[in-house]
Amino acid sequence: MTEVIKKKTQEDVKNLANIKQFILAEGVQENGPEVKAIRKFVKSGDIADIQEYIDSGKIVQMEKQHNIIVDTGLEQMAMSQSGERATSPNINYGILGTHVTPTPLPSSVIGDITEGFRKIASSRSHDANVSYIDFFFTAADCNGTYTQFANVIDGTGTPGSGILWSYIAPSPAWVKTNAQSLFISCEYHNNNA
Repeated sequence: MTEVIKKKTQEDVKNLANIKQFILAEGVQENGPEVKAIRKFVKSGDIADIQEYIDSGKIVQMEKQHNIIVDTGLEQMAMSQSGERATSPNINYGILGTHVTPTPLPSSVIGDITEGFRKIASSRSHDANVSYIDFFFTAADCNGTYTQFANVIDGTGTPGSGILWSYIAPSPAWVKTNAQSLFISCEYHNNNA
């Protein structure tokens, strides 16, 4: 008996914009209703989940972009699957970078990130085959123009620590003031190819 295997199309994968960035107005808190609504929107894709916060100005800006999972991150995943790594890869830090001419490549490494600020994940969850890793940068955490965003595996609070997992060069660059918060949600699909 012959089995026909249908190749997934980009539309089937639904992973075209897996990094979602939200600039939030002054006063928006990490555990507030706005962030809860954003987390719901990230999973549902239904703009109605956040429309009232867009209309009220609590969500100042929203962008969606696609990242690169770099070779070092994929190698750590393969090592985990083959038993050559003692623990499972733990995506735990997000880094805002300020490199003048960022160029995300599959061969990128942690040293390619010019760190502006790093923060531990504020939330990690999964739904079926999708992982959600969220980062909340408070108004007081940082401000500036960010040309890079990256996730690291097994990082610490020390700049340069961890193994690079994913990387984007937002275009246009993300601009955050010291009155705004920044929420970034990373969505990673584990699909059959």
